[in-house]
Order: sequence, then C-alpha cells, then structure tokens
Amino acid sequence: MDLAHTGSVMNHFLKIGSNPMVYVVLNGRMTPKQKEKVRERAEFDISKMMQLMDWFVTESGHPAYANVTRPSECPRPVVMEDKENAKNTDNEMNPEVELTFAAP
Repeated sequence: MDLAHTGSVMNHFLKIGSNPMVYVVLNGRMTPKQKEKVRERAEFDISKMMQLMDWFVTESGHPAYANVTRPSECPRPVVMEDKENAKNTDNEMNPEVELTFAAP
C-alpha cells in the first residue's frame, strides 16, 4: 500500500467535505463462508493505520512523506450486502478452492 498516496487521498476527501466512507459491496452468489471471508478482509485496524501514518510522516525520514499531512481520521469500511437468500447464496462444494483468493 502506498501510504503517502492513501494519506493524501484521505486528507483531500476530508478537506473538500466528501463523505469519508469506504464501502465494500458484496455482490453476486457466494457461499456463507466466502461472504464471511470478504467481511474479514474488509476490516483493518484503524488505530494501527493511524500509527503507521504518523510514524511515516513524523519519524521515518522517507522523502515521499516529507510534505504529507497526517490525516486526522481514517475512514472505516462499511460492508453493504443483501440478506442471504436462494438467489445470492451458493452451497459449499469445495471449501479449499472456494476460499482461495487470487488477484490479477
């Protein structure tokens, strides 16, 4: 994660009065365990993120953070999803494969 970019983006949104929310939308058919895995991956430790940003900006000495203002707050992800039903929930068939995440 590029913390300098992340911090700058958060500051920009806070300065212009934008909604500081981060949304995670669960869409499409998933097994209950897949949905739980996505919910878990959407969470992060806000306190730790703020401590990291503070360290990078005030103590690291890294030139990329020289002109970065530490954000006053960090948005918390909000998970949006429909209630489970027959059209958005699959039956578990192969948990080992179904819980494997691969990114391009």
